[in-house]
Amino acid sequence: MKDILLDDNNDLLIQNGDIVIGNCDLQNIQLICLSNTGDWKENPTFGVNIKKSLLDHEPYTAIKHALQIQLEADGATVEKIVIDSDLNLSVDAYYGTDNS
Repeated sequence: MKDILLDDNNDLLIQNGDIVIGNCDLQNIQLICLSNTGDWKENPTFGVNIKKSLLDHEPYTAIKHALQIQLEADGATVEKIVIDSDLNLSVDAYYGTDNS
């Protein structure tokens, strides 16, 4: 899907004086991963709360479950979410009718 893109500091990406529009699928997934409930005024229950989930009895399960729910609520199709023992997160998800 196309939308306004953000830079590495989550500010508007501007090139040659113009706001950049492009494929935002990865950007959306990253923003969802970084969001906590209450971060989005329009949807106060939206967010994964990764830091809070790390305190859970089974943090990997809590994070994967919350991320799956939030991605699907945003319209993504989730194929797989993996968290390894070093807490590296890998998300295989896409927006639209196919993942090409």
